[in-house]
Amino acid sequence: VGSEMCIRDRDSEHWCIHIADDGEGLSHEECERIFSPFYRATLARERESGGVGLGLSIAKAAVELHHGRIIAEPAERGGLKVTLSFPKS
Repeated sequence: VGSEMCIRDRDSEHWCIHIADDGEGLSHEECERIFSPFYRATLARERESGGVGLGLSIAKAAVELHHGRIIAEPAERGGLKVTLSFPKS
């Protein structure tokens, strides 16, 4: 599975980090739910990863403590795209 990351100015007041992969991706519904504590997407539940579904909820809390925003969405070319946005100040 390949992935890419880029950091850029979103506008004069914010900057963004975009992370995308070309894996199997998630549905729009799962993209909304993956930041909930203890939620594991279908693909993660089928693996023996040992995770309990806390990593992305912790990431969301950290981003929000810095007045940022994190979203996940299906990537245009397949896979998943995660965007973190932070104020420049």
